[in-house]
Amino acid sequence: MVDADRTAGAVVIDWEPVGGRGGVRLVVTDPASGEPLDIDTADVSRAGEREAVARRLAGRLPQASLSLLKAQLLQIAQERCGLLKAPEERIATLRDAIQEWLRTDSTPVVETGFGPLDALTGGGLALGSVNVIAAPPSAGKSAFALQLCLGALSLNPDLRVLWAAGEMSMEVIARRAICRWSADGNSVSMARARERSPASKAVAEQLLASVADRFHILQPPLTADRVESAIKSTKAPLVVIDYLQLVTLSGVADRRAEVDGLVRRVRTFTLEQNTATIVISNVAKGVTGETRIGAISKESSELDFAADTLLFGIADEVQDEDAPYPVRWKVAKNRHGPRRDLETIFDGRFQTFTPAAAEPLEEFANFAPPPPPPAPRRGRSPK
Repeated sequence: MVDADRTAGAVVIDWEPVGGRGGVRLVVTDPASGEPLDIDTADVSRAGEREAVARRLAGRLPQASLSLLKAQLLQIAQERCGLLKAPEERIATLRDAIQEWLRTDSTPVVETGFGPLDALTGGGLALGSVNVIAAPPSAGKSAFALQLCLGALSLNPDLRVLWAAGEMSMEVIARRAICRWSADGNSVSMARARERSPASKAVAEQLLASVADRFHILQPPLTADRVESAIKSTKAPLVVIDYLQLVTLSGVADRRAEVDGLVRRVRTFTLEQNTATIVISNVAKGVTGETRIGAISKESSELDFAADTLLFGIADEVQDEDAPYPVRWKVAKNRHGPRRDLETIFDGRFQTFTPAAAEPLEEFANFAPPPPPPAPRRGRSPK
């Protein structure tokens, strides 16, 4: 049955097609009791039959308006005969683009507080942009994304973050967040957080009082539909997918086609929901600092091409987990800005990246933080 409820006063009319032309079966229901009050068959494409049905119903139902019944039957006739069409979509013009540009002082961005990256991207991650962090294991790609999220939350009290957690458990996310949040004060190491030390509990309380409620975590299973739905429900302008290869797309049998389809889906909801999206990705085998766009991300060349910014993490082989080590974030792509690699030092004990001493870009000098003290480099050779 085709249900198309129409209300005229207290009257509800359901209808279903019968025969050809405008034939319909009309069921008039009492909305209070749900009982049918009248059942009739008519050809609503004929004005005379519509008039007769409307007058008969108005005579039986004093509370119904004759004019509303006529209008209702006409609308049913239009739907039955396919005469109602959806309004044509208005296509935007350059005028719309210019007027939108004039309404804003600058491109809306999410400032992360990590000076070199904010400088690279013109003040922060642009809304509507896809930003890829690709690296092999141990380069700290999830830690880097977490640092950017916590920095952004601390800078903007109205910001919300959605983290699609395909890899880390809730406990690990909490532990890493505690270590990172403590890094600028009385640092709590991963080991101390694992032990639930008094210092780590104190930092946890700080997080609970400041940003914890604005950091949303979508737990597995991760599907494209669930990620998009979570973005809509949380209204988070900053989204992290950790990581893309752990998200599934229904209806696709071939793995490469599935990942390529995921990339297109991410690109679409990033633009439609106006988010700054960070996509964490594993890298393909044999990738080096010289690998060209199209061959960096694992299982998909689409991600390389869809990215507005693509950072490829290159780290020395870790020989001492307790010692900070250099990680160079090669800027393989930066659609709207300069391509200058980010030289950083990663301290896994505190889940913290600090910029290595380097000259800031002249045009973004205001975003560059003061150089940190030299980090220890035990157990590794300089890059």
